[in-house]
Amino acid sequence: MSRAQNALGAVFTVAAWGQDSSALGRAVDRAFATVRQADSEPRDPSPALDSLRHTVALETGLRLDPARAVQGLALDHALAALRGAADSAILSLGGQYLIMAAGARHVGVTDPANSLRSLAVITVPPGSWAVSTVSLADQFDPVLDPRTGKPADRVRAVTVVAGTAAVASAWSTAFYVLGCDRALALAARAGVGVLCADDRVRWSPNLDGRVSVTTDSAESAETAPVSAPGRARAAAAAARGPRAPAARSDSSR
Repeated sequence: MSRAQNALGAVFTVAAWGQDSSALGRAVDRAFATVRQADSEPRDPSPALDSLRHTVALETGLRLDPARAVQGLALDHALAALRGAADSAILSLGGQYLIMAAGARHVGVTDPANSLRSLAVITVPPGSWAVSTVSLADQFDPVLDPRTGKPADRVRAVTVVAGTAAVASAWSTAFYVLGCDRALALAARAGVGVLCADDRVRWSPNLDGRVSVTTDSAESAETAPVSAPGRARAAAAAARGPRAPAARSDSSR
């Protein structure tokens, strides 16, 4: 069963699978009801989140985007409404995905230079996982750096993989502002996986073996995130086709 509806300034979609179609339909109705409720509630102007307690602590001077934080929480509540009736589900809202599946799933990261193709593909393992991307390609309004009041321009795209959408959405916005070097250095402390693209594509060590760089642009050979000994082989592979698997991370700390 699949359904889509405008909510929280974006399009909320649900694709769910289950044995009992009637029970599944009621669960999908509940999922949409939770999102509509979130859309009708006032926004907290200063959300504070941390990975262990579903909250995030940021450095002094940084604040989270309330709208994006609410989107993540709404996805978590929607998935909770599906449990028991759905065997697996894929939910999306505003550049964020929340996946519940018995097998691995692949999630593409949009290439900011061409929204019709993927910059990379991340494989998420079985279970429930949130994947949140903030990208130049996905922003109708620029993400502002609260320290300067100007649009953040350190990265082209950043994707966070976490156990809940609330955590993934909050960290993806913060990391987009902080830049790739800081994002990769903070990933372990935050308990999340991070893929970040500036002049190259890099990711945190906990995503090793789960990322494929897919750009077929001329610069893909230069940005492929592999260790130095394998750079020549990766460059050749990137030149041969649009999908060049990367074996190791380059997580400049």
